[in-house]
Amino acid sequence: MYINMLLIVQSIFIGFFSTVFMDVIAWILEKLFKIKPLNYALIGRWFLYWKERKFTHKTIVHSSPRLGESKWGWGIHYLTGIIWVIFYLILNEVYLFNSSFISILIFSLCTTLVPFIIIQPALGFGFFAKKTPNQLISIRNSLLAHIAFGAGLYLSLNLSIS
Repeated sequence: MYINMLLIVQSIFIGFFSTVFMDVIAWILEKLFKIKPLNYALIGRWFLYWKERKFTHKTIVHSSPRLGESKWGWGIHYLTGIIWVIFYLILNEVYLFNSSFISILIFSLCTTLVPFIIIQPALGFGFFAKKTPNQLISIRNSLLAHIAFGAGLYLSLNLSIS
C-alpha cells in the first residue's frame, strides 16, 4: 500500500498534538491524584542498549543509565505517537471508521497490547506488568495513558477536519 505525503504530514501534526494531550493529562493526574507518569527515560535506556545488542533486561531499572536516555526516551515517545496515528489513519481509510470516538477508543485500548506484550517484558517487568510491585496499578496507568492519547487523537482529528 502506498502512503501519500499528506498522510505523513497529517500524522506528524496529529500525532504530536495527541501525544502532548496525553502528557498534559498525565501531568494533571500526577498533580491531582499522585499517579506517577510513565518514565520515558527507561525507554531511551532500552533503546540505547540496542547498539550493544541487548534487547531484554532482567530489569531496566537496574541497568546502567545511558547518556541522553531521557531525550531519546521522549523522542521515541513522540515518534511512537506519530506512528500510531499513521497506523490509525491507514486503518481509517481501509475500514472507514469515520474517526468516531468509539473506534478511536477501541484503537487506543488495543495499542496497550504493545507495551503489555512486548515492551514491559523486554524491560524486565513481565507480561502485563506481572513483575512490577503492583501489577494492577501498572496496568491502570498504561490504560489511562493510552486512553488519554486516544482522547487527544479524537480531538486532534476533529480539529484538523474542521
